[in-house]
Amino acid sequence: MTLSRLADAKALRDIFNSTDTASLWAAFLSISPTPVSSSCHLEAEFNRFFVGPQAPLVPPYASLYLENSGLIMSKTTQHVKELYTLFGLKNPKDGQLPDDFLGFELDAYYQLLYIEIHSNILYLKSLRCYFLQEHMAQWMLPFVEAAKQHAPSPDMLQILDVLHRFIDTELSIQGENHAYSHITC
Repeated sequence: MTLSRLADAKALRDIFNSTDTASLWAAFLSISPTPVSSSCHLEAEFNRFFVGPQAPLVPPYASLYLENSGLIMSKTTQHVKELYTLFGLKNPKDGQLPDDFLGFELDAYYQLLYIEIHSNILYLKSLRCYFLQEHMAQWMLPFVEAAKQHAPSPDMLQILDVLHRFIDTELSIQGENHAYSHITC
């Protein structure tokens, strides 16, 4: 189960951080070995939903779901940046993309989970649980629901379902295994 959690976190991170057709397709194949569409169709729909060049249907930034301002680079973005600093992480595209971008948050979560599991550093669990419960789950589940309202293709729907299932699974696991932390997650 642990390796599956890491694999899902890595695949989702790689999907949302992809920069070209090949990287998107490779990451997608790790969650869907039998895709319905072609790599070009997936990239076009992914861009239409989350990237652009026109305004994306469902922008992948936490601040848009956690604040009523309709703005990115807001209080939420600053809070996430502070969390990254606490975790010892940094936005890999600082100054280019906001810290509350979905791909960066999935990367931070993956790194925390990886270090916790492979190095048995249990104090990170409290930080990871806080990040999951108090931030990621608060916006990623509404993000998924917003995306589903735009009638995604079966392949895009699979990405959204894996993201939803990943967050639900992580919340469920944390709720069951809170012996190492005063934070129940």
